[in-house]
Amino acid sequence: MLDTQGEYFDWSCKVNEIARNWDVLRVDSCASMISFLNESKYHAVVLASSTRIHAEHDCLIKAIALQPRAVRIFLPGMPLSGTQMSRTQDLVHRTFCSQTALEEVITSTENLIKINRLIYKQKTREYVESLGQLPSAPQVYRDLNDALSSEQSNADHISRIVGQDPALAAKVLSVVNSAYFGLGRKISNIAEAVTLLGLRMLRALALSGHLISLYPQQRNWSYFSFDNLNQRAMLVARLANQICRDMKTSQAIQDQAFIAGLLHDLGLLVMASQDAQLYRKVLTVSAQKNTPLCSVEKKMLGLFHGEVAAYLLNHWKLPAAVTEAVLLHHTPQLSPGSDFSPLTAVHIADSLIPEAETEIGANLCNQLSMAYVKRVGVDKQISRWQVVANLYSHKQIKAH
Repeated sequence: MLDTQGEYFDWSCKVNEIARNWDVLRVDSCASMISFLNESKYHAVVLASSTRIHAEHDCLIKAIALQPRAVRIFLPGMPLSGTQMSRTQDLVHRTFCSQTALEEVITSTENLIKINRLIYKQKTREYVESLGQLPSAPQVYRDLNDALSSEQSNADHISRIVGQDPALAAKVLSVVNSAYFGLGRKISNIAEAVTLLGLRMLRALALSGHLISLYPQQRNWSYFSFDNLNQRAMLVARLANQICRDMKTSQAIQDQAFIAGLLHDLGLLVMASQDAQLYRKVLTVSAQKNTPLCSVEKKMLGLFHGEVAAYLLNHWKLPAAVTEAVLLHHTPQLSPGSDFSPLTAVHIADSLIPEAETEIGANLCNQLSMAYVKRVGVDKQISRWQVVANLYSHKQIKAH
């Protein structure tokens, strides 16, 4: 635990009073935290905010590099600006408010550690590594990441970054001129498109475009269209983003839901492109037995597409909330706590947007978990979001 202000001096004692078998090491400087992370492995890194939040963000970035498997928790301390909180939410697994009971913090942290083990389980690691060398992030994605971390970036600077990647520039103009934005006029200027979309959404488009290009549809594959699946992912991303807006979440949560929506079915593309014959059998069994695809994947392959995608995204150090949403979009009930999150938005959006058609009738989307949405407290909103989903789907049909 990094607690530079000393506000959580007795935190470990309170944890022990709840009879948890935790060994808490509290430090009061970033240098001390990095030193200990260099020496030993930890299950979790806990940060209490202070007036030196920029230094603590740098400390979190170093912690991720040193121990990517450790769960990162943010506890309330000094108040943060909207920008500071958005940056924090990109770097940690969970943020808690001052009203959160200690028992919930403890339970959520332990459950997050279990979820992390899912991402790094041996079967998933062996499968992904069997695909060959893991791809590196494209230069434009790294440049946009740097711009996101810099307070000196402006629209002109970001426009120049986008302009260096013709494929991304075309995608940006395509999205901003799509029916979803409904601007009523054509945007042809990259700088204007950049301003309308925002930096995080640009980064999401750069990442998804690159990943999709790495796993193309094979010529002999006809069970479902990769293009249709990617177009549907855009609908899921837009709806997930809109759901977050309706819930009045921070901009960071909205952006995380958008990118998780774009990439939630990346694992399908990976598995279908790498071993088409085997994946045909998976789809066939799912269709014939009317069994959820992820269950058949798990039984026949030992892992499911959410685990494959989550491993890849974690390798690229995407925000933990994005990785969790992709990992659990079929099984959100495994997520700890009852707070609204990007997972909530993606799970709902994926269940409401019409499924992508498959040649044999296998269902690729998830089934809405009413138990989960009731736990989060958004079950009364589902009918309204279904109307929005229908509107998005209608626009997609008209666009074609």
